Amino acid sequence: MKVLNLTISVIKNIVNDNEDFYKVLRKTFDTKDITKEEKKTVTVFAGCILRHYLCFKDLLNRNFKNIDEDFKIVIMFMLANVSFLRRLSEDEWASKLNTYIKENALDVDNDLIFNFIKSKVDGNTLIDDTIEKTSHYYCSLRFNLPIFLTKMWSRTFSKKLTYKIAKSITKNPRQLVKVNTLKISESDFENKFAKDFIRTEYDGLYEYIGSEPLKRLPLYQNKKIFAI
Repeated sequence: MKVLNLTISVIKNIVNDNEDFYKVLRKTFDTKDITKEEKKTVTVFAGCILRHYLCFKDLLNRNFKNIDEDFKIVIMFMLANVSFLRRLSEDEWASKLNTYIKENALDVDNDLIFNFIKSKVDGNTLIDDTIEKTSHYYCSLRFNLPIFLTKMWSRTFSKKLTYKIAKSITKNPRQLVKVNTLKISESDFENKFAKDFIRTEYDGLYEYIGSEPLKRLPLYQNKKIFAI
């Protein structure tokens, strides 16, 4: 339950106090006895919740008006898992949910909450069906952007272009690198690391497609590649 409680704390500090994501993480991890794996899990779940926060918030406000803010974040944690991350099995997240409810003596229907979360496994029903897909509000929830921004862009650029802009800026950016040929040739680099790097349309640049953070790779730490 430590990871869940730490995630609640991180989200509250960011949402309520407008604190910087990475500063909150550092502050949280510096004052707690927490393992490297637990730090990684908190970071991943908190990041996912924040990327979909407006959508999650609207969904919970429509379905569970009387639950407290901490428990809303707990449900967001479970939604992040079942809809996007899939780090926990159904038995694992259900156990965490039930334990939290019991430990905090919450007056809620466990089965109702469980079935609600389970119904969102594919992630395609997170936005309420009653919200018009061409509306500013739908665009706001879909791309986690303040509604005033979607309205402003629509007035300036049109709704169609606003949707394209919102979609483009919420994608993960490409990670491009250049090979340090003083330490490794491009041919050797391509032969050894083809699984994680692909040649781009730009001369001498490669796109990183691996799962490990780029800056943790020995290649990067030994300055055989440079981020561009």
